[in-house]
Formats: sequence, structure tokens, C-alpha cells
Amino acid sequence: MKNNLKILIAAAELTPLAKVGGLADVVGALPKALVNLGVDARIIIPFHGLIDRNKYRSKLIKNNPIVVIGKIDKREEEKSLIADQVFTLKEAQKQLFNSSEEKFDFTITIPKSIRSQVLITLNSLLQKNPGDKKGALILQYHDENKTLKLNSGVNYTANLAKKIEDLLKPKL
Repeated sequence: MKNNLKILIAAAELTPLAKVGGLADVVGALPKALVNLGVDARIIIPFHGLIDRNKYRSKLIKNNPIVVIGKIDKREEEKSLIADQVFTLKEAQKQLFNSSEEKFDFTITIPKSIRSQVLITLNSLLQKNPGDKKGALILQYHDENKTLKLNSGVNYTANLAKKIEDLLKPKL
């Protein structure tokens, strides 16, 4: 379900960058819920004293976007975003959107109109099958394809390939 609604959330804190109370957890969880509803949701917070400047100094530069790779953690009914990696946009493009020079053991082509729930299920399938095979997602983006290198190895078997094929097959 995609709509044209765009929401910018301005807040004083955001887990894990700056957390004082429960607001940081809400600000970390709300955009995910909105994205699942097809909303373009983004967050903006001030670069204030709560942020560990030594940890993020090279990344948090005024007017430069960042890319956060992480996971949602749920404790006592509260969800929070745990940042595993923080990249500048240029670092993310270099690290994650790989050049065609690198060879992969497998690739998975993601259709342009894929639902977010399908991507969540795909992520779960890949994480439940750790291994040593290097893989990439081929994202159909507007008129071009983008290659997204997977951060961890996968035990990519014929059985897993079939599950992924069934998952990505258009539902009639």
C-alpha cells in the first residue's frame, strides 16, 4: 500500500544517537510503522550534547545525510532502533551499492513493486541461513538496477532459492 504522504518527524532525541526517555524509542519506532503503511517517513534531530561526538564525529556533519544499518529491538513492549553501522551517504554508496567488479555466489532480483512485508520476510529467511556464500540484492530502481551487497554470508541452497523465488513471485 503506497501513498503520497510524506512525514518529517522533528524530535529532540532518537535512539541510539540521543536518548533521555521514552521519546527516543517512539521516534525510533514510529517511522518504521509509517513506512509499513506506505508513508515516506523521515526523522530530523538536533546535533546536541547527548550525541557521542567522538563516536559519530566523522559522520554527523551539518547538511550531510547519514544511512543507519541496524535492527529493531523490543523490550517491555517498547521498540527501539539499535544502530549497528552509521555511514555518510558517500560511504554507504561505496560500501553497500557495489560496483559490478565484485563477484557474488548468488544474486536476488527484487521487483520494483515489492511490498515491505515481503522484504522483511526475505531478510528473515536470509538471516536464518547463515553461511559463507557472498550474495547481493539487485534492486529495480526507476529505470536502472542497483546492486546491494549483503553484509553477511548465506547458506544459499536450492531449497532456500526456491523459498525466495516463491516469496518474490507476484501474487495473482
